[in-house]
Amino acid sequence: MTRRWTALAARGVAFRNHQSIAPSSPPSHASIQTGQIPRVHGVTGDDPPIDPDAPLLGRVLRDAGLFTGY
Repeated sequence: MTRRWTALAARGVAFRNHQSIAPSSPPSHASIQTGQIPRVHGVTGDDPPIDPDAPLLGRVLRDAGLFTGY
């Protein structure tokens, strides 16, 4: 398994400078999954649910016939 990850990393890109969209995980994760900022997807703190109409990456891929796992 380690060799596969190493081979994948060798073909990938490393980002040396990056910044989170929010100081806590829930809004940041929601931004990764939707491509939206917290003000748009609705998760602005640690507890609020994501906007039900937000275009989640997993749903978009599922509708395209792909399987995702988190």
